[in-house]
Amino acid sequence: MNLSVSVDKMKVERLNGGRPILRAVRYHDWENEVVFNPACVFLEDRDSIARVSESLSLPEPVAGKLEELKGICIVIYRAQGRPAKAEDYRRSRFGIAIFTPTLNLIYRHPAPIMTPEFDYEDLGVEDPRITRIDDKFVMLYAGYSSHRALDDSESTSNKINICIAFSDDLVKWEKKGPLKGKLNEIDNKNAALFPEKLNGSYCILHRPMEGRDPMTVHLAHSETLTGDWVDDGMLMSATEVPKFRKSWIGAGAPPLPIGNNEYLAIYHTGHFNPDGTREYDLGLCKLKCDGEPEVTERVEFFMRPETGSETVGNKSLGVNNVLFICGAYVFQDHLYFPYAGADTLILAARIKLTTQ
Repeated sequence: MNLSVSVDKMKVERLNGGRPILRAVRYHDWENEVVFNPACVFLEDRDSIARVSESLSLPEPVAGKLEELKGICIVIYRAQGRPAKAEDYRRSRFGIAIFTPTLNLIYRHPAPIMTPEFDYEDLGVEDPRITRIDDKFVMLYAGYSSHRALDDSESTSNKINICIAFSDDLVKWEKKGPLKGKLNEIDNKNAALFPEKLNGSYCILHRPMEGRDPMTVHLAHSETLTGDWVDDGMLMSATEVPKFRKSWIGAGAPPLPIGNNEYLAIYHTGHFNPDGTREYDLGLCKLKCDGEPEVTERVEFFMRPETGSETVGNKSLGVNNVLFICGAYVFQDHLYFPYAGADTLILAARIKLTTQ
């Protein structure tokens, strides 16, 4: 079945009455400040659901409910807490929660599933994006490091690395470190992996923050997921909007196949207002990938911060007017996506799709 979005008729439906589907939990030290930037994976096969249930040691009533559903959505999200004597919980960690296919909460795990451990991520693991490749789940995430270079440089400035990890169950992850090749010679993030090889290679979207065509969406390819990655250059740049002083762009959810070698991809565009404040909006594009990937259609901006949860963030962090997305999936005739509001909490929305 081929899916499409009717641009003229596209309408966003905010779910749960526009209220958050996840908030910070005051009695969890690691997530008592903010939760945001959620990845998501939709599971329908019984074996994968059973592996998640077993790995989380779910209570019997919860495990039984999962067996009754036609599928579940696993949300893996970034969380920060307040600093404590024993640990600085401002360093981001990843939590996990289970939702129905229409993003109603079923279960939220009380402990993080990934924490910063190594030099390349010692200041936090951030912004996960997950793609299923055969029977493996592949996570690309930003490792925020106090080490400017990976060669033990004496520089004291911080570094952002695109990192990769693998899992069989979405709970236990095997970290493989920063991507190899030259992609991490500069600050880089917003990496999202295509679910299928393109022209015989694995491909990602990424957003270098320095170098040639910075702060735009680039393509990169590699023969293997843990091999050397080669930057193929800019795929898409931000559209200039006169009301904003400056705009930039970054990949959001991993591209979703819709048939005929086409993909849908939601991305974010950041803007500086004339007064220096920021706004992050969401756009959607179609990618044609039967040769060199190209953008064939863009919708800007299909979603902007409007509700209180999207426009006003945590007072101590001072982040307002931000929508941010790291995952999306198709269920029945809708495109569903959890998203972050103002770097503070997690909300959900959907878009009606049409069939061709």
